[in-house]
Amino acid sequence: NAKFKMKNVKLLELKKILGERVKENEPLAPYTTFKIGGPADLFFEAKTSEDLQKAIVAARKLDISVWVFGGGSNVLIGDKGVRGLVIKNATIKIILRGAKGKLSAGKTQGLVYVEVDSGVIFNQLVRFTIEEGLSGLEIHLGLPGTVGGAIYMNSKWAKTESSVGDVVYQATIITPQGEIK
Repeated sequence: NAKFKMKNVKLLELKKILGERVKENEPLAPYTTFKIGGPADLFFEAKTSEDLQKAIVAARKLDISVWVFGGGSNVLIGDKGVRGLVIKNATIKIILRGAKGKLSAGKTQGLVYVEVDSGVIFNQLVRFTIEEGLSGLEIHLGLPGTVGGAIYMNSKWAKTESSVGDVVYQATIITPQGEIK
């Protein structure tokens, strides 16, 4: 069967690029909030931004359909599963990048720049900022899913007037051609 042979060639090439962490027929139900859904033809868990980029570029190079998801909170997957490569975005980096501001009337006023991977659970980011004594995200406490999903959908939570995008300064993206911008 030519189709089966091509699938195996693509799988072998993908494993050459990404290693043995590429799984076949991985059940997706454990990765979603509703705990439903069939298997992914191919599955890869990206633990770093570099993993994520490498997997997307490799799949596109090999002409394999790509589906990226994070927390699985806004996803319903059918019993037949997903064709192609599903990338679980499990990136976790949060870094305080810098601050800009002044001391006025005994209070610090200004901005703090926090760099966050798209796979970070949004509540984890909110709790991190609260623990660091920062304000601005606490109104989003309880927002399900990841930072990437919240930014993609410009989420709101608990009937607030603020959207997640209101506190985003810049984002790094990967284009359909695999370029980082």
